[in-house]
Amino acid sequence: MSDSEPSKPLKRKACPSCGVKLTGFEKQVSGPELSSIPEIQILLISNAEPVPKVRDELLSRQSGTKSRLAEITRSLKALESAIVRLKTERKVLELDLKSYKVILHPVRSVPADVWLYIFEMATISHFDPSAGVSLRVSKWHAERTLAPWSISQVCSSWRAVASLSGLWSYVALDLGTNLGTKQRRKKTKSALESSLFFLNRQLQKSGTRPLTLALTMPTNSQQSPFSRALLLSVTAHSERWRDVFITYNADDIGDDSDVLSSIRGALSSLCTLHFSSLESGGIISAFEFAPKLKELSLACDPSSLDDICLPWTQILDFHYRAYHNSQTSLELLNKMPNLVSCTFDPISPTDDLLFHGTHLQLVSLTSFTCCNNHGVHQVLENIFAPSLKNFELKDNRQKLTGYLDALQGFFQRSHCALGSFTFSATKSKSVDIISLLRILPTSLTKLSLQLSPYASSAYSGDVILKALHCHPTHPTGTSISTILPLLQDLDICSSQITLNVLDTFGSRQSAADPDVLPLKSVTLSGCSEVKGHELISDPRAIALQASGLHLQVSFLEPRPPTNSSDCEWL
Repeated sequence: MSDSEPSKPLKRKACPSCGVKLTGFEKQVSGPELSSIPEIQILLISNAEPVPKVRDELLSRQSGTKSRLAEITRSLKALESAIVRLKTERKVLELDLKSYKVILHPVRSVPADVWLYIFEMATISHFDPSAGVSLRVSKWHAERTLAPWSISQVCSSWRAVASLSGLWSYVALDLGTNLGTKQRRKKTKSALESSLFFLNRQLQKSGTRPLTLALTMPTNSQQSPFSRALLLSVTAHSERWRDVFITYNADDIGDDSDVLSSIRGALSSLCTLHFSSLESGGIISAFEFAPKLKELSLACDPSSLDDICLPWTQILDFHYRAYHNSQTSLELLNKMPNLVSCTFDPISPTDDLLFHGTHLQLVSLTSFTCCNNHGVHQVLENIFAPSLKNFELKDNRQKLTGYLDALQGFFQRSHCALGSFTFSATKSKSVDIISLLRILPTSLTKLSLQLSPYASSAYSGDVILKALHCHPTHPTGTSISTILPLLQDLDICSSQITLNVLDTFGSRQSAADPDVLPLKSVTLSGCSEVKGHELISDPRAIALQASGLHLQVSFLEPRPPTNSSDCEWL
């Protein structure tokens, strides 16, 4: 073939993919289209007989048309068969691909300890930040399947991990079931029967591991036979109770001689007890003998405290979450001479304080937290804690003026090497905060001030931080003592924080006095005319960060008109 000759298209006899023969698919033309022949058009619209020549032509065409139609029909059947075959093959390949993904999935290479951690997270359904501890409590409900049961039904490897873990040792029971109507009684009875079966299996699977238990207790009169059976199943393992949450939801809890009598003296593993009740009305002595009990959280009426028999002298970590007065606070502190950590929720002042003039010695107390307290000054006036390291006054909505004398006296009596102090208040003016800073122990290394973040002439972060400025020694030899010379971590939320605070931080970083330590971390937040990025990008801030100061800023910018709710984060 010469170069000038046009190349002919390559003809394929069959499709390379499906194998269907391609011959016969080309359009075959034996002459002009039938409908375009004038003679045929005339015959189609009349009943005239075709002339012999036309008749012979039509017979010839008819034979070819039938042959071509038969060929097309055969080709279509072949194509349809190929399509079915290809679809079947595609389905098989898709199933194979799915199998590859399942077998090669990275989840198969996850170590057992990682699965165990994930499973433990799956069982967490209760976390009370105010309780003082983080406990994993698996929520038990009569009409729900526990996460460990669901996990162990997935596959044999998951079941093996679950069986070797402590997932089964977190149990919660609501025993105060109200049976109500006949239909409800029938449904509840069935649910309780199922709960009893699964509870016994769960306790069996937990082996000898310590139990974390959450109980919602009824009065004796509210107990059904099945709820009593559930309780007996749990109390039979009281020697393994380690962390216990007990809530009485009844108005009158009554004596526990019948409800929890079997656990009295059988709590050798109990370390943590969280007890809540709505009303007083009965003696609770089941927890009187628990040699390892160290952590106690109570949420009950102050009038019922004398009815709860506990090994008070053993308690090291205590949290009282009920509203009470300062007299109750002091009585509780007097019961726990070995206390290490204590948190009191709302305290009201007492008019006729019986502890007035008596200073309780809390020689082991290292952490003391008071939340939303009006009467905390009466507590501070009657205690001293020489080992105190961490002190927090949170959500104090009263003016600081009435507390300064009590705080100063407390610190002077205690002579404690306080390391961390947190103060949260919305009504304390800048001048009062400065007075507070002056009476804090010089040993303080960490300070957190959470004040009003909104613009006001009475609240100025600049004024407060200026009090922490380290002044150079005067040429005459006189010097101004630096407040909190050992301070290294500062967190302040206030209004009117400007670029001037950088001078204060710089004075402490480059202090000539060797007794003044440089700051390591500063966190600023609140409402300010200065944008956070402007402060961070200031040359002084850059220099401070280069010297080792970790500086974080998150300001609010008031939009006109300025008010306490019209601010946006920058």
